[in-house]
Parts: sequence; C-alpha cells; structure tokens
Amino acid sequence: MEAIEYLIYTLLFLVLIAFIGVIGYIIYDNYTYKNNLTSDLNTNFIDINQNFNSTSNVIGTLHEKHSSNIGILGNRITDTNTVFSSNVIDINSRYNTSSNLFKDTVSDFNTRYNASSNLFKSTAIDYNTRYNATSNLFKDNANNFNDNLNKYFTFANAANTDGNKKIFEYTTAAVDPTARLNLITKTTATAGLKLNTDTDKEFELCNAMGTKCFNMYSTDDSLSIYKPTTQGGSKNIYIGGNNENAPLKIVGNDVFINGVKYVPPAAPAAPAAPAAPAAPAAAVIPKVHATATIAFIISPTIAIGNNGGSGYTSALTVSIAEPPVGGTRATATPTLDTGANAGKIASIRLDNPGAGYISVPTITLNRNGGTGVDATATISLTISPTITITNGGGSGYTSAPIATIDPPPTGGTQATATATLGTAVGTTDKVVSITLTAAGSGYTSVPKITLTGGGIV
Repeated sequence: MEAIEYLIYTLLFLVLIAFIGVIGYIIYDNYTYKNNLTSDLNTNFIDINQNFNSTSNVIGTLHEKHSSNIGILGNRITDTNTVFSSNVIDINSRYNTSSNLFKDTVSDFNTRYNASSNLFKSTAIDYNTRYNATSNLFKDNANNFNDNLNKYFTFANAANTDGNKKIFEYTTAAVDPTARLNLITKTTATAGLKLNTDTDKEFELCNAMGTKCFNMYSTDDSLSIYKPTTQGGSKNIYIGGNNENAPLKIVGNDVFINGVKYVPPAAPAAPAAPAAPAAPAAAVIPKVHATATIAFIISPTIAIGNNGGSGYTSALTVSIAEPPVGGTRATATPTLDTGANAGKIASIRLDNPGAGYISVPTITLNRNGGTGVDATATISLTISPTITITNGGGSGYTSAPIATIDPPPTGGTQATATATLGTAVGTTDKVVSITLTAAGSGYTSVPKITLTGGGIV
C-alpha cells in the first residue's frame, strides 16, 4: 500500500515539474517575439524614411526638368509665331491687288479659252462633224429604232423607197394622205384609255382593210354611232352579239329587240267628254263579328304538396312538361329549407313561364340524391294579358261588343275582358283591342272568348 502511494506522489511531482517547464517556455518565447518585432519595426521605419528622402530628391529633379522644358516650349512658340507672321505677310504680298500671280493666271486662262483660241472651237467642230447631217451615227441609230417599231407598226407611205421607214416621215400632218402608222399587235391599256372626240375628231372603227368604217364620237350629253353615207352598204348594228341573232340590233331605220321589231305606240285618241257623275249610293258597311284567341302562361306561384317531402339534397332538379310544337318550355328552380326543416323543399321559383301551353303541364321533382318522402308540386295557368284579335277586327260595329271568356272548372274564378273600337279613319267600326281586366284562376285548358252585340245580331 505504501509503495503505491509513493508511486502516485512521484507521478504528481513529475507532472508539476513538466507544467512549470511549459509555463517558463511560453514566457521566454513571448519575450523573444516582442524583442524581434520591435527590432523589425525599427528597421522598416528606417528603410521607409530613406526611401521617402530618395523619392523627394527624384521629384525635385523632375520639377527642375519640367521648368526647363516649359522654357524651351515658350521659346519655340515665340519662334513659330515669328515664322507664321512672316508667312502671312508673304501670302499677302503674293496675292494682294498689286500681285501679278492671280492676274497672270487669269490672263493665261483667257488666252487659252478666248474666242480666238482653237481649243474649245476645235472640240465643237469635232462634235459637229460627228453629228452633222452627213454623219451616219445618228441616222443609223434612228434606223435601228425604226426597225424595232416595225414589230408593232406597219408603214403605209408608198413614197418611201429607201427601206429605212423613218418614223419622222409619218406624221399626222403628212402631205401623203396614206401616210399613217398601223398598229399590228394587240395592245392592252392597263392604266385606262381615254379618247377625246367631237364632231371634227371622230373615232373610226373599221374593217380589216379600212374600207368600211363606223364613226363614233361623244359630245357633252350624247354618244353617236353611225355609218357615213359615203361608205355605202348596210348599216347594221348588233349589241349583245356579233350577228343578226343579237338581242338588240339596228337594221336600217328599224330596231329589233330579241328578234321582234319595235313599233312605236300610236298616238292616244282625244279623251271623250266625261259623263256627269251619278249620285253616290249610300255606303253599306258589312257587319262581321270579330273573333279572338287567348294564350296561357304558367302562374308564378307553384304549389308544393306532401309537406315538402324529406331527405332531399342540393342535387334536386325540377322538370316541367313541354308545350305543343312551336311553344317554349317553362323552367323552374327549387330551393331547399334549412334548420329544423332541412331536406324539405321550401319553394319552387319559376324562371321562365314558357309559351304555347294549351293545358296545365305536369311538373316532376327529380330527387337525384338522398332518401325520404317525395314531395309533389302543381302548376296553375293564367290567361295571357295579350289577346289576339282575328277576322280583321270585324266590321259594322256601332258600339263596342261584349267580350265573354268561358269560366274555368268548378272552384275557379272566371276571367274578364273589355273590347275597344278604333278611332282612326277606317277603324271606327272594328275591334282594335281586347283588354284583360281579370286573369281568373283554376283554368286547366285554353278557354274560348266570344264577342257579342255592338250593333250586330
């Protein structure tokens, strides 16, 4: 036991000696680092100071060189100014009014190009020689141009014998009456073609030989198409065709329309003296009863039976039967109750009353979800406010007739209406409107309306 304790104490002592050694090394190293840092900083500051002094010397030297260069530049500018001034003076001397330089140049130019000079005159003579009347240059080009025109025109001047067919020999004022240009190819006037004519400048449309022509001209208000009397032969004009079967043709002085000769109507005979009018007979107005028809519309109130049913969900839909062909089907939307009555149908709203119903349609409730008691619903019809009058409103009424609408089945209320005669001329004996004064209720089919009285038995 004592040996173990001795060993432990020995180990602790060794650890303490090691710890003291580590602390001593750290203190020594820190002291050495500070001394080295101080020495390095001193050395660096000395080097920086020396470099700064050296740089200051370089800047001083540069300043001296710059000052010297500025002096040299100033002297050169002064010298340049002197040279420029001398040059300006020399230029003024060379080109002032007493100088002969420009004047001599002008004189030389005048000498070269004056009227006695041959330079320009020789050129003009050479130009005239090249293009005078005896030269073939222009004539050959003109002949080439004329040959190209031969592709489009024929030249009918019999007096032309040189074969060149010169275009300038064919003018509108040619002495030779046969001198003209004949167009020999089809031409399209893509930009439109306008001919200005009058009685002295007519447009001639001729046969292939040019021997028979029809003349056309337009004055301010008329177009004339005719064949001159000197042409001879027939004077037929066909419009709408190219032969005698044309729908409109003029042969001589006769006009034919679809092959039938037009004959002007004879002058009307003088009217005979009118006979004395007979006394008018008393006007008799025929007496005819008017008739009327009534249309149905579905009542906005739809009755719900069986206590609204139960177990319905939001998928509930309503279907109303269709009217006869030509009518419009009515539509409606149900609303479910809430709270303690949830699942029951609270109401059915009529969205569209439809049209053309002649009897009460059936209404079907489609559950489409949920289970419970099915509700029922019934629709009632009312008479449309618009009552249609037929038979022309009748005639011969001396007072408004009585309008009577058939009653509904037992338990319903009879509808009533009032007839009205017209006030405008020609309508005072006719029924022009029937006004519904009470729509009634309980009708299951379209009732009949009867008009009685009003001066008609």
